[in-house]
Amino acid sequence: MSDKPLLQTLSRAIITQSGIQLSGNWHESSYHPLFCCSGPSSDSSIHRTIPYHDILFAEELDSSASDGDFGTREIELTYVARNNKIDLKKEIVIVTDYEPNLSQTILQKAYGQTDRTHPQRILVLINPHGGKGKALRLFEDKAEPILKAAQCEYEVCTTLKHQHATELIRTRKDILDFDTIVCASGDGIPHEVINGLYQRDDRAECFEHLTVTQIPCGSGNAMSLSCLDTNDPAEAALSVLKAPSVRIDLMAITQPSQPARLSFLSLTYGMIADGDIGTEWLRFLGPFRFEVGIVTKLLQNAKYPCDLSVDFCAKDHQLLSQHYSDNIKSDYSKTQHLPITDQSFELKSPSLENPPPTDWERLDSQITDNLSIFYVGKMPIVSADTNFFPAAIPDDGCMDLVITDNRSSVLDTANLLLQVDKGTHVLQKDVIHSKVKAFRLTPRIPKGYISVDGESFPFETTQVEVLPTLLKTVMKEGTYAETGFRSYS
Repeated sequence: MSDKPLLQTLSRAIITQSGIQLSGNWHESSYHPLFCCSGPSSDSSIHRTIPYHDILFAEELDSSASDGDFGTREIELTYVARNNKIDLKKEIVIVTDYEPNLSQTILQKAYGQTDRTHPQRILVLINPHGGKGKALRLFEDKAEPILKAAQCEYEVCTTLKHQHATELIRTRKDILDFDTIVCASGDGIPHEVINGLYQRDDRAECFEHLTVTQIPCGSGNAMSLSCLDTNDPAEAALSVLKAPSVRIDLMAITQPSQPARLSFLSLTYGMIADGDIGTEWLRFLGPFRFEVGIVTKLLQNAKYPCDLSVDFCAKDHQLLSQHYSDNIKSDYSKTQHLPITDQSFELKSPSLENPPPTDWERLDSQITDNLSIFYVGKMPIVSADTNFFPAAIPDDGCMDLVITDNRSSVLDTANLLLQVDKGTHVLQKDVIHSKVKAFRLTPRIPKGYISVDGESFPFETTQVEVLPTLLKTVMKEGTYAETGFRSYS
């Protein structure tokens, strides 16, 4: 995408409820400023509307309108046009309107869905190794031109090592000068950013003020797929500017060997973790390494014994479907939430030195002795074509839990995994699909993997609980991407 929008000119524009309605004669120029209404009329008369959602910037020009009408102004519009891909364009239009600050009125309508300031002050963090080393180019070619065209104030920082984003966010003194932190990466950088904020002394103020979002430039891109409904950096950049803010739950993870950490996406133990973290040595295969790892463990009929205690909210499919119906909304940006304070970070579960509460359920040993997949998440789409948690809700105070064990046949488990793109795997008879508030898992094998947001965590007792509505992020329509759960639940 060029960051020099093609300049087009049109004769007349009318301000409407849905956008700028254009009619008149137009032609394209190679970046020459052409005057509206110049030249004779032709058969190229057009009538169309530029939706406010597509308008990035509007500026009133000093020159008077060429036809000399009283009350007319020339407005230069910068907007996105879609023709199989997103392109940037400019139009100089003549508007007859007596609004004293017409360009500001247009911008207010263009950015009316968001509570963030315009132009936004954005800190962009890029993992140059993300997306097979293409993250920086993806940002510069597809996303940055949109930020520039919208006249955003932004700063780009490149991470140099693992956990560098956590260090940057934890120590940066001017972090509250920004409105939004954009992670131009896969899911590792959002995880690091959230934990960098969590480790700050002023974390309550940071979580209250800052928005954290993603422009998909990595391999997983779950935050963008779930919240912005896209894997395209240009579309995501537009949503970063335009979409409403939504507060979502996070998961707090406690382990003996390290301080509590936060997760926005998922935690997995067993076959899925083996297929992810356990195949790092096959990274040269690209995303195919995950399938190789899963098939290998499936054919081995691998099992991952553990002890598991759970604080259930909705244990079976019927209760979960009712919970979903009671809590699902079409737009979470309109939901009122309490301000973030120091009390928002207090953990309610007992310390690991103490046993789980008596009202938590210890799962049947026939399940935990033969456990195959243990996967818990807060966002529905964990990667492209992987709709693993189709009933996930942004702020229901629960995690979605999926469990299988190896007493199912290899064929049944394989069939289950083939349905994760549609999300119908959760309907299978051998799948435990629940809503949970907290759990404690203790592995009963000497070595293995625990994966959190795609990051390897210590292989030890792990306790997780929900921290409600802690993170402010961006959602394209004020809710998660459509998963289909409503139609088949």
